Amino acid sequence: MLFLPVLLFLSSCGKKVSWNTEIALPLARGELLVSDIVPDSVRQTQADGSVWLVVSDELFAIHLARDYFSVPDTVLRENVSLDSLRIPNRTMYYPITLGAIARSDQSGTGALIIALNGNTAAIPPFNNLNATDLPVDATELFKTADVRTGWMDLQIKNGLPVPITNLDFSMKNSGDGVVIVSDQVSRINPGESILLTYDLSGKKLEGQILVDINNISSPGSNNVPVPIDTSDALELTMTVRDMELNAAEAVFPAQNLVNVAKEVIYNMNGPEFTFMTIRSGKLVITAFNTINDSLYINYRIPNASDSMGVQLNELSVVPPGSSSSAAHIDMEIPLDGYSIDLTGKNHNRVNTFFNELNVRIDSTGKLIYISLLDSVSILYGLKDIVPRYVEGYLGQQHISYSSENQELNIFKYLEGGSLDLERVGLKFRIENEVGADSRILIHRIRTQSLNGASVELQAPFVGVPQDIERAFKNPFRMGETVFVLDDQNSNVKEMIESLPRYLDMDIEVDINPDGNRLLYQDFASYGSTFKVYADLEMPLSGIAGNLQLSGKLDLNFPSEEELSNVESVQISSRIGNGFPLSAEVQAYIYRGGVLIDSLFGQRQQIAAAAIDEQSCRADNKEITELVSEIGVEQFDHLKTADELIFKSWLNTTDLPANCGSHVRIYDSYSIDVKMGLTINYRFANE
Repeated sequence: MLFLPVLLFLSSCGKKVSWNTEIALPLARGELLVSDIVPDSVRQTQADGSVWLVVSDELFAIHLARDYFSVPDTVLRENVSLDSLRIPNRTMYYPITLGAIARSDQSGTGALIIALNGNTAAIPPFNNLNATDLPVDATELFKTADVRTGWMDLQIKNGLPVPITNLDFSMKNSGDGVVIVSDQVSRINPGESILLTYDLSGKKLEGQILVDINNISSPGSNNVPVPIDTSDALELTMTVRDMELNAAEAVFPAQNLVNVAKEVIYNMNGPEFTFMTIRSGKLVITAFNTINDSLYINYRIPNASDSMGVQLNELSVVPPGSSSSAAHIDMEIPLDGYSIDLTGKNHNRVNTFFNELNVRIDSTGKLIYISLLDSVSILYGLKDIVPRYVEGYLGQQHISYSSENQELNIFKYLEGGSLDLERVGLKFRIENEVGADSRILIHRIRTQSLNGASVELQAPFVGVPQDIERAFKNPFRMGETVFVLDDQNSNVKEMIESLPRYLDMDIEVDINPDGNRLLYQDFASYGSTFKVYADLEMPLSGIAGNLQLSGKLDLNFPSEEELSNVESVQISSRIGNGFPLSAEVQAYIYRGGVLIDSLFGQRQQIAAAAIDEQSCRADNKEITELVSEIGVEQFDHLKTADELIFKSWLNTTDLPANCGSHVRIYDSYSIDVKMGLTINYRFANE
């Protein structure tokens, strides 16, 4: 600034000088607009420029599907032990040839039979022939088998040209020599067969079996010549069947361990759904396997599909385990977007889905050891399901809502005063996005103002149950119910003129109060709401009494270094009032959001803008200039301020006779404020 170098120059001359000087500096400026009374979001300007207040305030909301529907988990368990495992029936053929029998004879008859092979001759009698350790290989079926229950059928066919008598035989394990079966047969004629059955329960079998012919005799051909062929045989056909095992090292065939098809019923505590689309949730499969073979799991919900129409059909594999260390898998398959038919397998139920679980082993051709200690445990089902959309019957829901001091947005920019409005229109509007019958009972609506005044609404629908229109689908249409209030059917004008800031309410809502009236035609989405709005529409036309309006001024304050040696400060204010309302004004000093002082000793009066008698509107601003002194303490506060709030108290003045008694507010109205400082400095160089 120009005077500072001059001061510095004089001080450098070494002479004692002092004088006073004044400088004028801008302090603050700002403008209070109609938008400070009514923000853009709720202000509607008519064609003539007049301003209407149009407010839609949400009073109450129900999120029915989100907050009141809970889908329980449906995790099921299936346990399988070796009781469910079997080895297949298997038949083995083993011939004992005439040549083998002849070679075991030590009397010379055997040698004669072998010598006559291919000829026709009489076969003499023979007795007490035997043949031991004739091998039978059953390892295609098992290597070892601890049989719980099972049977062996033994068919013996005499393919020799002579009768067999006094047949004494046994079968034993090759390794431990334990006899499995033993028996005697008195006679089998040529070409005849006999069938013998043996209980194998409790037996421990080996895959390598030895057959001992302890005795075989024959009366011969009774001197009748017969064809002699040493390849003719006593034919043994063994069938092992119906084997259930305690343990086995065997080649198990492909077989199902679990094959379950069942309906799962949800307990929804009232609602009865026929269809559901899933917003979020998962299919869980946990499997434990001690069998030394892979398990193949297939889980299906035939009536569930994704957004592309692909059926829910999940495949998984559990690796081989052991009795000491179970193999396991934990799977979580997201089901977001899947749709499920909840009418069951035959489409005649509710809250029911049909699912199938198949657990199997495949035949690998390898020997696998399994015992009763081995097991398979499967946990499977749907978990954490949150519906996106449901159809059916939503059940009967009773919802109570009560609020105290719920903030309203209608006049949140006004801090006090009174209004006498020309007219008021208020609608209580209920938007219902839920496809279900509903009924509302409003017990009480009461407003409170900042000054503590309260007004309880008196209207035809208060205290009387009211049916609410339901939403409709295909195409979707939201239900809407409106109750219109005015000063003829309610005290709504009194309520609004009290400048309400808070709301107390007691409301009850019943969903489907008359039960399943439309027979499973209800529906709801996750985001479906039941909302109550207060819609206010009124012209800003009324009689104001100390109506409070405030706004922030832009500070333009010099630095503290330029403000030393101040002896006095004068504030000049130029206020242009474009409202046809007189006002008292005050400016408040804030630091860090805390009020620390006021700028004027008391409220300052400003005149109302003049109203044209023809147009009944103010076309020009009324200028008021104010000059006031502030003390040193106020000035110190002002130097450290970070915010200056300008507040006005508006009052209606007398209007021209043809303009009525209510002042109409237009969008062009505003109050502009300019403030400056005149600072008196005392300079001294001593």
